[in-house]
Amino acid sequence: MKDELELIKATIDDSEKLHKMQILGFKALLEKYEDYESNPGAETLEKVRWRFSLGNADQYFICLDSEEIGYVRIYRIDEDTCRLSQIFILPAFQGKGYAQKAIKQVESLYFYAINWNLDTIKQEPKLCHLYEKMGYRQSGFENNLKVGMDIVEYAKKIMQFTWIDYPDNYEDELEKWYGESIQFTEINNSIKNHHEWFIKVGGHSLGADYFCKIILDGSILTALCFITIYEDNSKTKLTENIINIEAFITNPVIRNQGYATRAITELMQKAEKIIPSTNNIFIAQIHKDNIASKKLFENLGFHLICTEEEMGNNMFDWIYPVEMTEKFMIFRKQVGW
Repeated sequence: MKDELELIKATIDDSEKLHKMQILGFKALLEKYEDYESNPGAETLEKVRWRFSLGNADQYFICLDSEEIGYVRIYRIDEDTCRLSQIFILPAFQGKGYAQKAIKQVESLYFYAINWNLDTIKQEPKLCHLYEKMGYRQSGFENNLKVGMDIVEYAKKIMQFTWIDYPDNYEDELEKWYGESIQFTEINNSIKNHHEWFIKVGGHSLGADYFCKIILDGSILTALCFITIYEDNSKTKLTENIINIEAFITNPVIRNQGYATRAITELMQKAEKIIPSTNNIFIAQIHKDNIASKKLFENLGFHLICTEEEMGNNMFDWIYPVEMTEKFMIFRKQVGW
């Protein structure tokens, strides 16, 4: 057994099989709480069939080496929000981490969702622990179904940071960062002037192929990121978009606390919500003497592709993912990067 887990889309033709699995998967909870109105193990076959008619519901078998060991249902609420409506693992396969793996696969499959929610039984510590381990937190909403049984809502926000356009009333505070924070960047006069250079001199279009993003963690001004995009590749064979991180500046007050790592990771994972752009190759331009940034990006999976001699200046190019290096180098020659 290879112990490979995958999600296989269920169809209405699977209703009878799914109905039998639900009865088995929820038998213990049904016998414990006798909640015949809400427990999936008490549902009729007709209700299982009916659910396939819902346009915003997707249903999957959780399969281990092609064997169906569980089930998960997702409701697509809107373009940013999904609901983990139901998930179970058959008793013979419980306690082996398969529910965690399935939830991770679901969240990756619905990569565009930044908000997730679900319900579970408050009196079931193993279920609550599972969701809390996966990053879900109680939202504060509870519903008492009967004596000794409460339904509690959990929510998870995939994106930690809020990315807003520069300056949005932060211009003066950002200018205070000028100095040590930007010694290894190509910012010469001020952050504002550097921002305007991309538009007035660099020929970029703000909001199209150039973005200057202020990064907030709640009310904390965390970082500033200059990004350019190369996505008109009609003259080349490159189908991916090039996301060029021109400069990333962390608030000096909170430096070395992991904010930069988390923010850049979020950009890599959720670029379509920030820029937006999909199917991306990421390039980071890092000064040859910036040891901290080189280590940071290397830890995130970036690899050095252009040295000082090749670039003709002090800024080196680092790429992610590394397997895109050859395609990027061909593209770079074609466009004269």
